[in-house]
Amino acid sequence: MDGNEWLDEAPCACVIATIDGKIKWTNRTFAEWVDDGSTDLVGRSIQELLTAPARIRLETVTASLALNGHLHDIALDVRRPNGTKLSLLCSASVAPEAGEIEAEVCWIGLDVSDRRAYERDVLVAQRRLRRLQDLSALLGGATTIQQVAEALLATFVDGMKADYGAVYLEDERAELSRVAVSATDSLEATDEVAPPVPEYVRSVMARAEPVFRSESEPVTHQSPKVAQTWHVAALPLEGERHVFGVVEFGMGRRNPHSENERQLLRSAVEMAAQAFKRVQLLDRLRRSVEENQAASNLLHRLEGVTSVAARAQLIVDFMVPTYADMASIEIQGDGNEPVAVRHVDPSMEPTLWWLRSNVEIGAENESSLAAGRELQRAQVLNNIDPSTYDSFDLDSEQRAALGRIKPTAYLGLPLIGRSGVTGSMMLANSNPDREFLEGDVDFLSRVTNTCALALENARLYEHERSIAQRLQTALLPERLPDDPRVRLAGFYQAGHEMSSVGGDWYDAFMVTEDRLGLVVGDVVGGGVGAATTMGALRVATQAFALDGRGVVDVIDRLNRFSKTVDGAMASSVVYVELDLKTNCLRFASAGHLPALVHRPGKATKVLRDGRRPLLGVNGTPAVEGHISLGPGWSVVLYTDGLVERRHRSLDEGIAELTAVLRKDPGVAEDPARLAELMKSDDHGDDTCILVATIAGLPKR
Repeated sequence: MDGNEWLDEAPCACVIATIDGKIKWTNRTFAEWVDDGSTDLVGRSIQELLTAPARIRLETVTASLALNGHLHDIALDVRRPNGTKLSLLCSASVAPEAGEIEAEVCWIGLDVSDRRAYERDVLVAQRRLRRLQDLSALLGGATTIQQVAEALLATFVDGMKADYGAVYLEDERAELSRVAVSATDSLEATDEVAPPVPEYVRSVMARAEPVFRSESEPVTHQSPKVAQTWHVAALPLEGERHVFGVVEFGMGRRNPHSENERQLLRSAVEMAAQAFKRVQLLDRLRRSVEENQAASNLLHRLEGVTSVAARAQLIVDFMVPTYADMASIEIQGDGNEPVAVRHVDPSMEPTLWWLRSNVEIGAENESSLAAGRELQRAQVLNNIDPSTYDSFDLDSEQRAALGRIKPTAYLGLPLIGRSGVTGSMMLANSNPDREFLEGDVDFLSRVTNTCALALENARLYEHERSIAQRLQTALLPERLPDDPRVRLAGFYQAGHEMSSVGGDWYDAFMVTEDRLGLVVGDVVGGGVGAATTMGALRVATQAFALDGRGVVDVIDRLNRFSKTVDGAMASSVVYVELDLKTNCLRFASAGHLPALVHRPGKATKVLRDGRRPLLGVNGTPAVEGHISLGPGWSVVLYTDGLVERRHRSLDEGIAELTAVLRKDPGVAEDPARLAELMKSDDHGDDTCILVATIAGLPKR
């Protein structure tokens, strides 16, 4: 192969031309690259083969070529007849033997079209990466659904010049709704009334496949200010198991989405899907924490009250208006009467109370409270309207009352305690947009189960408290001794708490015909057990006293006796004997508050002598104290419920009691009024008072 043949087949373009660009010879390779060899290139100008930018570049380097005799690495684009471009990287040298006018230039060019395409792909990939990095930064800082949606839309509407974008998410009712929308100034977004979800968006949701299509006008927005073809992209937001939303973008332009744009959209939507799931998880965790905190606060408040009615009212107050528009609680065994109701409109509460008292739908209706109690599960009925009432057996008055409260959604929750179903709670909404969804039902069911135990405990508490009160009342003396030489008055008031019922007691009896025995005691604890212990101590005190050995003997024997009786140890007691001939008062105490001697016109005396530790507690033996009483004087025995308060000492309470007696001398003989004068807001313990007044002065 000679030199010309070698150049003809060389894998590069070879062109010999004059200094001004007129082609004198080309190799076959260049001819094929440029024109498939169908046209003779000899005699044509290099400039006419180039693109406009390449011609300008050639003109700027021609002078340098003539001056220096060579050029290196000049990028020139040749325009083919079919409209495509051939990118060449060229070098040129001037033949040294030629003259200035006839100088020949040898051009050598390498085809770098593939390299250009590669470089363009790299640039596109870099731009795509930057877009995704920017989006990742925005999504990383998003903590709500709205923030994720806005970050995604901003990336494409602001960053990629999309004209509009919208995000649709599946709600708890499995319905698709638009949660965010963004548009450029070329469109007028209409957010006030959301347009219906486009059918192709629903198709993307159902098929989990993206859609790229052209529209004559934008679907998501109205009043386009530009008239051109709309290219719409709708891509699914996919979780681990199902599609939970769709992202839609639209651009008003001539060309459809390129493959690069489609890939960018896919990558961005995948990132957004992960961000949506992350914030949804955060939202569920946040909601769970808030719900658990709310439930914990409710339980704390329930611990502060003990009656069924008070606890039930706290529960319905908790439910309304946060979780429902109205609520009621019924306890089995109390007839049809609710124990508590609450309505967002207080004026409707009497109507709600009447309905819950007079309407009971049978278990044959599968959504009724009765069915819920029978099946022991929540009953949910949404989308209630007047036609729903037809399935209930209601008279005109009941139907009219139901029409006034206008329930649109209903949730019936059985109250299930340790012993089974104890009642039910009804929640309802009157707002058509407010339904009881699966997440609501789960949370409210958990809260109701806890509340059911609290209500059951309150009911048991009330039952035991009632028994303890009846037992204690039965154990207290029916009547006090009647002797003209002394006036007696006794008083007992139960406390508010179970621990304050059944422990305080008093008794008065004749030891001999001239000696009166008085005793007041306080048993540790409360309830039926404390009342039983109290009865044992009362019987023992009277038995020991009737032996006639004096007050110290009674206290010592009670001390030994307490060690044999459950619940009696650490009890307190004060025992006194009044000689009705001499008015001499002898007294002894085991850990009890000191008796008082009220002397009209004089200071009340506090009897701090004759004391020993609580019953059953080892310590100093009992000693006797004594004092002579005058006519009209009163000895006052009492328990700590009369003087003990949370924010003051017992001595301060006793000082207040003596002050009340001094201010109103006649109150000593009226223990009920004395207890009322000593009452305070933080008074919760039971109270026992026994007063003996020496005759001789007019009763005041």
